[in-house]
Amino acid sequence: AILGFAFLFMGLAFLGNVLPTPGPDSAFVQFFLHLSEIPVAGLLLSVALGALLTIVIQSSSATMALTMALTVNGVIPFPVAAAMVLGENIGTTVTAELAATVGNVNAKRTARFHLLFNCLGVAWALIFFPVFLKAVSFVTFSLTGSNPLIDGGAAISTGLAVFHTMFNVTIGLIFIGVIPQLIKI
Repeated sequence: AILGFAFLFMGLAFLGNVLPTPGPDSAFVQFFLHLSEIPVAGLLLSVALGALLTIVIQSSSATMALTMALTVNGVIPFPVAAAMVLGENIGTTVTAELAATVGNVNAKRTARFHLLFNCLGVAWALIFFPVFLKAVSFVTFSLTGSNPLIDGGAAISTGLAVFHTMFNVTIGLIFIGVIPQLIKI
């Protein structure tokens, strides 16, 4: 387990060193800036992109680190990165789905519950996305003294970590009262 953890961080370090830093006029940067300008469709595309990247990479931790690195380097605006983090929460359920294909009925049910729980949580977060971003900004400003929506650097990494944590804790608290109904579904 310790070796696996070490290899994960070594891989993330290699990924950070190899990542190109595109200029502000590159097509890659312009794509993400354009996504942030499209109100609803851009948000949904960002979620889909985060889910797709996580499905391809098969590691939500690596995808999260990639998203953080691209955001810190100024490639991805913070709201697009936050939407990608939501998609990464959906994409991470694919590993449970794959494992459940050879499992028993309870394994399949657990995998479906995981997918349903994360999809409903992402839907909830998308409905309240602007409010959620303001809450993340407030908490991040309280922790670091800088705003991830305006300032760069450590505020962005901390902001994405706060966003991810607040998302998971909030949907856990919201859905704890309806778990029996979700289990029936």
